Amino acid sequence: MLDKLNTNQIDKLLDQTNEESCRQHDLDLQQNRMTFVMLLSIPILVLLLCFVFLHYGKGDLLREIIALLVGLGGGGAGGYTLGRASRRRTDV
Repeated sequence: MLDKLNTNQIDKLLDQTNEESCRQHDLDLQQNRMTFVMLLSIPILVLLLCFVFLHYGKGDLLREIIALLVGLGGGGAGGYTLGRASRRRTDV
């Protein structure tokens, strides 16, 4: 099939492949940035919440909220790990 293509068509095909690769790279960078922002903002919000509760003297309520957040985080991490482990190897 490549024998039937002229140099202009091959150049165009290579350019399209390169553009698609650049688009995929930009998408990956954007996803990495969003993940970084989310992972950075969650601890900041938790620390802000702790500060507010401690500032207004609600330490007992803060203990319950921290226990809830740890439980949610642990359950989410466990569910994610279980889902990754049970996924078929061909999907990876």
